[in-house]
Amino acid sequence: MTATPLWFGPSGRPLFGWLHVPEDNQGRGAVVLCPPLARELTSTQYTYRCLAEELAEAGMLAVRFDYDGTGDSSGGDRDPHRVESWLASIGHAVDLARSSGARAVSLVGMRVGALLGAVAAARLGSIDAVVLWDPGASARSFVREQAALQRMR
Repeated sequence: MTATPLWFGPSGRPLFGWLHVPEDNQGRGAVVLCPPLARELTSTQYTYRCLAEELAEAGMLAVRFDYDGTGDSSGGDRDPHRVESWLASIGHAVDLARSSGARAVSLVGMRVGALLGAVAAARLGSIDAVVLWDPGASARSFVREQAALQRMR
């Protein structure tokens, strides 16, 4: 299995990600991992890396990435149109998976990443499977949970 860091997406506003490729470079399909946001992202990075490695060892190409304005991707969290930019980021990650040779592409999203993945899958229409891992009920409930966690600090 090979894990390669890379920039992809729009040249004027590139996204950062990792491409996990099976040892034989012949992925049976691809999985785009849609990460959660805020505090949940920090606590799940190791889990997502392990999941991507396991998927690659099982013969699947895996894409991990930072949404536009998050992590090492271009932009900032105060930029306008965050949700639309995050959805576009998923589309760019799917394009990366397809350009790497994957015919079948699935999305796995955790928490807010699950909500974003579900919306992206509906919009893209060409996603073969979607896994919603502990999705939040709504963006509003996510914001309330994050505020409560902040108050507990």
